[in-house]
Amino acid sequence: MQVSAALISAGNEAEVNFAITSRRVGHAFPTGDVYRSLRFVVSSGDVEAEEVFARHFAFRVTEDGRGHQLEEVDDTRLQPRETRRGRLVLPAAESLRWSLELHRLAPREARRRGLSDEQTRHVLSQGVVQPRRD
Repeated sequence: MQVSAALISAGNEAEVNFAITSRRVGHAFPTGDVYRSLRFVVSSGDVEAEEVFARHFAFRVTEDGRGHQLEEVDDTRLQPRETRRGRLVLPAAESLRWSLELHRLAPREARRRGLSDEQTRHVLSQGVVQPRRD
């Protein structure tokens, strides 16, 4: 994965524009277990914002109305050679940290089950963004 990020400060807000490109991956990413997700996280102190790339599922009532069936309702994973762009906004800061993380289980669910970040998260890339000097 290739990541670029730029910080734009405007008043009380810091806007981070990012681009993630899936390189050398010949399938949708992440793949495998349905609980996996790719997360682009931007943080300043204890304030975070994130963009999540994953398959999303929900239970739907079956056509006969007597049961429930788990179905995919959305797929936001990155496709081969795709570049995904986004924007995250946090309170103004001189610099912000970012990370691209592969999660084997949603962070909230992992904590609920007593699992640590080290057990369920792998940081693929990380960095710091500072305001552009034009």
